[in-house]
Amino acid sequence: MTPDHIVDAEHRLRLLRQLRNIRCANGMTLRDVGDDLHVTFGAVSAFERHHNPRVGTAQRYARALGHRVDIRILRIPGTTPAPFGLGDAEAVEHCRSELAAARQRLGLSLRDVARRMQVSRHAVRLFEIESRDPYLSTLQERTRALGGRLMYRVVAAPAVDGVKLEQVNDGRLRFGSLTAAEQVEMVRRYGGVDNRRTLVYRWGVSGSRLAEVAALAGVAA
Repeated sequence: MTPDHIVDAEHRLRLLRQLRNIRCANGMTLRDVGDDLHVTFGAVSAFERHHNPRVGTAQRYARALGHRVDIRILRIPGTTPAPFGLGDAEAVEHCRSELAAARQRLGLSLRDVARRMQVSRHAVRLFEIESRDPYLSTLQERTRALGGRLMYRVVAAPAVDGVKLEQVNDGRLRFGSLTAAEQVEMVRRYGGVDNRRTLVYRWGVSGSRLAEVAALAGVAA
């Protein structure tokens, strides 16, 4: 095991300890989390003891605690964080597509990446095209092979009031009355956004709120 692999393993264990500590601080048992996720408490216990969890599983666990796992790809130009409000599978797919696009921008072939990861070319191709939930170590190694670093942390998920969103959609409330997190969720549900111009001209977001909403939504200027 290389020094990089040791550091990666330590980061994964830190993530699992953080999630377990949040569960305990919230007074939640393994069975409580299992009920929220519709799995057995044994499955939750196995997750907490696993040294290399799958990305989507970690995200679902965090969501059951009222948190989310924020994953960012650092040191690779052109990559963007997953927009706030994406579902678990969508967030995983965002990371996968960002890494695939980065490989092409860097002019690296599948074989180049495979050689750096010490895996087969077929394994690298499968990562880019399949929809299976990847292991966290796979994301770490793939990011490093492109010269980047994977950063992830557990953060509290902003509260979103679904009833208020329905009222805005029906015209009973103004869009401007929503919090920044609720505005992002509203945009995601009812139209989407590609850049700040869309936020300004379609949704009427302006002023200091524009930078906050754009950052949560993960869109560029």
